[in-house]
Amino acid sequence: RTWLRDIAKPDYSAATNPLEGIVSHLKQGTTIVGLGLKFTTALIQPLGYTQSMELIGYKYTVKEMLRWFANPVAWKKDWEFVSKNSVLMANRATNMDRDMRDAMLKLSGTGRQQAFARHYFSLIGIMDMYVSIPTWLAAYKKAMDGNAKGIEKNDHEAAVRYGDKAVRLSQSSGGVKDLARIQRGTPMHQAFTMFYSYFSAYQNLLWR
Repeated sequence: RTWLRDIAKPDYSAATNPLEGIVSHLKQGTTIVGLGLKFTTALIQPLGYTQSMELIGYKYTVKEMLRWFANPVAWKKDWEFVSKNSVLMANRATNMDRDMRDAMLKLSGTGRQQAFARHYFSLIGIMDMYVSIPTWLAAYKKAMDGNAKGIEKNDHEAAVRYGDKAVRLSQSSGGVKDLARIQRGTPMHQAFTMFYSYFSAYQNLLWR
């Protein structure tokens, strides 16, 4: 019930008093420093392939990863195909992490603020795409081959959904529908669960 309520009212995390406003501002700054301006955070993004292998399987993940890095000329074509078929992937750069998504929304004004909002998280967004696009394509191709449970061979729509699911569950997502209950709440509540999006996905994989 709380999950449905939060999806229906995505502004549940808005500050309702001055103290929460201060906490929200500090959370935004911490996110920029911890995710947007930290080079080491971007560098560890490729480790996400280990989670893709666990979820999709070694064969498809490694095959797609090798194809991707061996042929940079095809990157643009791959991105156009993925973004055209998947709304989730088209918005991945601004929706891969809860705290990053919140910071982007707060910085989505005009002029200088908007420019900063785009560039603060550009590096981590690019590094994530090096993992999430091959992950999506690996899952899509697995489903199209008829090797995904419950999906018939060459079922394009189901394969797209399977690709979205693989990215959400292996690399995490900042969409309200993908957040654990502990991640949703007031700014004061969220201050205790910063940078949890990745670990939520990781914990679920470990549990499985």
